[in-house]
Amino acid sequence: MKMNLRLPLLACCFSMNLVVPSVSLADDVDFGRDAAFSAEPKSETAREFHRHLYLEIGTKYVEFDIDFDDRMTEFSPGFSFEEEGRGLQIALGYAPDPDFCFQVDFSAGEVETVPSDATGAFAMAGLGVQVPLVRWSVTELALFAGFGGNVLFFDHDTFQSRVYLGGYGETGLSLRLHLSRRVALQARATHAVNSIAREVLSTDGQDDDLRVVGGSAWYRIFGTGLVFTF
Repeated sequence: MKMNLRLPLLACCFSMNLVVPSVSLADDVDFGRDAAFSAEPKSETAREFHRHLYLEIGTKYVEFDIDFDDRMTEFSPGFSFEEEGRGLQIALGYAPDPDFCFQVDFSAGEVETVPSDATGAFAMAGLGVQVPLVRWSVTELALFAGFGGNVLFFDHDTFQSRVYLGGYGETGLSLRLHLSRRVALQARATHAVNSIAREVLSTDGQDDDLRVVGGSAWYRIFGTGLVFTF
């Protein structure tokens, strides 16, 4: 009799609609894909990092063409300026798409002079675009192109102070290394052509003398900085 009671009980248990939940690792399990270094392909990680407003702060080095001073009025015989300048730069950019971004940038610095007590300075402001070419892990190589205007200033007791106004266009490569989701280290090297259009000579007690100058000269521009994304 006991045996007969157990059989219906077992049959009842097997006939119940019991469902054992199953978990597929390939479905909806999230293993921190929003983390800075996730399990997703590294190319996708670098792509995601680029979808933000960004601010870049860094240094700039400008190497002028050796024939650059041919566009200028003759200085004092004892004066010369080196074909290089160093300064700081700041850029504000936006990437509406992960494969394209544009930025406005400003930089300024000093130009080395002989004698050393003379003043030499440069300033540049421009608009640029950047298009990623290759992404690997958290590194990104991009094509950069831009244009803008620049100013050169020289002053010393032995000659009239003067300002040179012109425009430039540049193209080159940028290398960006993402240190985290919000911070990246960037280096850029570009080749630029500069057109000097105006020379302003300052005169004591008189109107400044404006001279139209023609021709172009080459720049080589190198910059490094930190990029903060928002």
